[in-house]
Amino acid sequence: MQNDPIVEEMRANGRIFAAEYDNDIGRICEALRQKQKMSKRKMVSREPKRLHKRAVS
Repeated sequence: MQNDPIVEEMRANGRIFAAEYDNDIGRICEALRQKQKMSKRKMVSREPKRLHKRAVS
């Protein structure tokens, strides 16, 4: 598989961001929530779609 420089850059940025929070998923999520609150962009939350059970034949 060929390396994509854009994907590699995104992964590197993700590793740098995670390292800023000692790779602690709780701290990373909190930082992202705070960043989202500070954003002036409109946020949309939707209810999850319920999957219907298929008839077993």
